[in-house]
Amino acid sequence: MYDDTPIAILYGIYSNWPALEAILLDAQYRGVKRFICLGDIVSTGPFPIECLEWVLSNCELALLGYWDEGLENPDNLWCCSAILRKKSLI
Repeated sequence: MYDDTPIAILYGIYSNWPALEAILLDAQYRGVKRFICLGDIVSTGPFPIECLEWVLSNCELALLGYWDEGLENPDNLWCCSAILRKKSLI
């Protein structure tokens, strides 16, 4: 069955809650009620928890991005967030 409800595809949020809020306001204006996230929810931005909580609560699908993988596997030094975490501990 075809569903013509608009879907917003998000990616590269990078812990930037104010930017995500602006996108959500625009999505509301456009009548978007469905969301998909292609990853990179977190990074060195100031609001990782807020962004991650919103994505996990509101997106039908959320993929693990390059930055996000470092949270899951802090020993994987190919991930940006894992590299930064290791440097901050040195």
